[in-house]
This record gives sequence, C-alpha cells and structure tokens, in this order.
Amino acid sequence: HYGWSALRAVRLGQYKLIDAPRPELFDLAADPGETTNLFESRRDVGNRLQRTLRALEAQFARAGAPPTAETIDPETRARLTSLGYVSSFVATETDETVARADPKDNIALFNLMSDARDLGHDDDADTAKMIALLQQVVADDPQVIDAWFSLGNVYYRRGEFSTALGHFSKALALKPDYDLALINMANAYRALGRDDEALAGYEHYLRVDPKNAWVHYQAGEIHLDRGALDRASEYFRQALAIDPKVAAARVALGAVALTQGDAATAEREIRAALGIAADVRLAHFNLGVLLVLTV
Repeated sequence: HYGWSALRAVRLGQYKLIDAPRPELFDLAADPGETTNLFESRRDVGNRLQRTLRALEAQFARAGAPPTAETIDPETRARLTSLGYVSSFVATETDETVARADPKDNIALFNLMSDARDLGHDDDADTAKMIALLQQVVADDPQVIDAWFSLGNVYYRRGEFSTALGHFSKALALKPDYDLALINMANAYRALGRDDEALAGYEHYLRVDPKNAWVHYQAGEIHLDRGALDRASEYFRQALAIDPKVAAARVALGAVALTQGDAATAEREIRAALGIAADVRLAHFNLGVLLVLTV
C-alpha cells in the first residue's frame, strides 16, 4: 500500500539476506543485532542466498493460482472508468521490471504517515494538520497509495465528498484491487446524492466479492430509496444470508413490509433487528410507527 519495493528475507545457516533494491546481508552469529551489512564484502554468500530466494519464490508462484479478471461488458467498463472506478478488480501483481523505492530510504515518509494515522484516531483531531502531513507525503512520493486513500478519508470526514472522490480515485489508479478505496468512493458518491454512480461502484465490487454483507445492504438502501422494493429486499436478504447479525438489513426489510402494508412481517423483522442490537434507533422508531398504524 506504499508503492515501495517488497522486502523479502531468507536465512541459511548463520547468514540472513534481506532482498531489496539495496540488499542487506548479516552474519547472525557474529552480529545478532544486524548492524553491519556484509553484502558487498561477502558478495559470494549474498548471491547464493539470492539464488535460493529466487528459487523459493518461483516455487511459491507455481503453487499459487493466477488472479482471474472479472468479465465486464465494454459499456459497463467504459462507464466505470468515466466515474473514476478502475475497470478491473483483480489482485495487483508486482511488476519486477518497475523500479521501486527501497523502504529504507523512505523512513521519513513512513513517519509522516504514522503521525497522520495517529491523529486520525482522535475524533477531535486537527484535520488540517492531517491533510498537511499527507500532502507532504504525496508531494515527495506520489506512489504512496495509502496516502491518497487517507486523504480521501480525511476529506470525507470533513464532508468534502467531491474532493474525497478524487483522492480515492488516485488510490485505485495505483492499486486497482484496493477494496476499501472502491467502497469509500461509492460511499462518497452516495453522500453527494449521486446514487447511480454509488450503485455502479457497489455492484462492481460485488461482482468480485459477493460475500460482503455490508455492500449488499448499501446497494439495497439505494433501491429502497427509489421505491424498487423487490430489488431492495433481494439485496437485504442476501446481506442477511451472509451475515445474520446485520440488524440494519432487518430494519430495512421491516420498512419494505410496512410500505407494502404487511404489518405482521414488518413487526417480525423489526423485532428481529432489536434482538440483534437493542439500540438501533430506527428500529424503535419504525416499531412506534407500526403500533400507531395498527391501533
């Protein structure tokens, strides 16, 4: 999520190799604290360990299944791209031909990210300071995926949803399989009242991961708002089939039944929601409405 080179390590006997753009070799018997890099002075040992590591990586690669791209028709692909969603959603493979930064060289940026993350844990945090820290990161290294994602989250927190969209889109451009960036981008469209765009994002996500109960619920809410009760109910039931503890989906099914004039089903669903979470305010409200209507 930082866009830097991966770090891989292998140990053989007393020697440990950390493979990176600038490799490190340590003699753990003489230097257990790993303070002296011997890679240049013991290049024969370092090269041998690199060959061992490459062989292990090739073995693991053969054992793993390659990612399979989802099938999307050209019209849908073009629409997703125009909305800022990437048009594929598969695991991002590392391109070994692309030069990536050595994490050792970016400790200062890592510390800036950590400072911004620590501020984010405080509900009363100075969001302007968080933004300044994260903007410094992307100014120094625009490949830091989580910096763009975090900027999107901060602007979303401030209610600046259009700005948040741009940052989530940049995170997705760098890492097309970043599920949280895709979902948060759809949430931002939803907050802006752009439900067509939000639904496109939720459905795009569900084509690849149909087991996310929360995303099913969010898609159902859009259909409910549009009065498409049968389609909404389908999404809510799918959410509950995945996770029976999604109380909000029970409340929503109760609202559907109430709209359809089915008081018995509405009460059953609302009380089921309260059985899952007794503090769901909308469930209490809907139950009150139902009691008034049936008196």
